Amino acid sequence: MLFRSALAAAVAGQDIRRLLDVGGGSGVYAIAIAEASPAVQATVFEAAPVDGIARRTIAAAGLSPRVTVATGDMFTTPWPAGHDTHLFSNVLHDWDEPDCRRLLELSAAALPAGGRILIHDMLLDDDKAGPLWAAEYSVLLSTVTQGRLYSAAEIAGWLEPLGLSITANSPTALGRGLLVAARS
Repeated sequence: MLFRSALAAAVAGQDIRRLLDVGGGSGVYAIAIAEASPAVQATVFEAAPVDGIARRTIAAAGLSPRVTVATGDMFTTPWPAGHDTHLFSNVLHDWDEPDCRRLLELSAAALPAGGRILIHDMLLDDDKAGPLWAAEYSVLLSTVTQGRLYSAAEIAGWLEPLGLSITANSPTALGRGLLVAARS
């Protein structure tokens, strides 16, 4: 619950109209943002069978008219169109660098002019030497997923060739941060 409310507070005032929650899992982040920002319409983009969990979670929150689910594989399914903001919340750390770059390429290609990417995750310092708890978590991730934690500088380097740059970097909760990327 703390992550959800902290993320919703961090994106407040971002002028989001249509949010695509990429790899959005149960939909809790899209729900939190929609609850905090009544003008936001959101789509959770998630593969089966997790898409069914998202539908149930959204229905239980009473947000089915404003928060929907698009079923698909974020690597191979065409992305839902018409979203001005793409959210990756605790997604990139599950993937290796080539996959992260691919996801950001797909996102950049699907964004309209003026669109932005929100990356909500635990981040390493730019020198990748800490903080200690993040470095320890990164080691754990490397043993149970294809990924690890990344630094804002690494992610900025992936965004630059896509014509995007990080315009904001703010803490949320429990060592997570929110990067906002927009066209340079």
